[in-house]
Amino acid sequence: AAAAAAAGVALGFVLSGTLVAVLGEKKVFSRHSYYNSADDKNGESKNTTRTSASRGDKNQFLDCSDGDYLKLTYAKLEDDDLLKLAVDECCGAIATFVGTTRNTFQGKTVTQLSYEAYAPMALKQMKKICLEMRNTWTEMRKIVILHRLGVCPVGQASVMIAASSPHRKEALNAVHWAIDQLKKTVPIWKKEHYTGNSLSNLESSGSKSVYL
Repeated sequence: AAAAAAAGVALGFVLSGTLVAVLGEKKVFSRHSYYNSADDKNGESKNTTRTSASRGDKNQFLDCSDGDYLKLTYAKLEDDDLLKLAVDECCGAIATFVGTTRNTFQGKTVTQLSYEAYAPMALKQMKKICLEMRNTWTEMRKIVILHRLGVCPVGQASVMIAASSPHRKEALNAVHWAIDQLKKTVPIWKKEHYTGNSLSNLESSGSKSVYL
């Protein structure tokens, strides 16, 4: 609960006539890395691609397959991109979740957050979340998970999740579940930056990933 206090969140949906109602594996953790012994020798899954982002941005990591769009990026996350990626003509609902940087945490003034991730494993865990969503809510059509890396200023989004389905209940329940699972399982590390140049290092430990 404390780790979540530095981010504001929004959850909602929009309706329209056509659509849019918006381990057996060994894991070793350290502050800045996450290694999984079941990964291939290059540490990347077949569906993971590393591409150059738009001019002026750093790299982004993508996994686009089976109706899922997963991205880790140093670029600013945009609401319009989220909805466009989730739209499906068979659906009447898109549920969305947006987590943003708050300006206070435990009485301290937050100036910004910064995120680090081991991209191949993070995308792999995000894909597992998508598979479980589809197994649980079988009418799910498109799933989008976007996560910011690097510096995330106050007021900007650090994570966005969207899911489309024929009816709103399934989409809303799936997105609510997805953000909880992302917090628990995806290896993404957060640092909180406070006024006066003080810094809080939050890191993953055991089965917990510190997130939002």
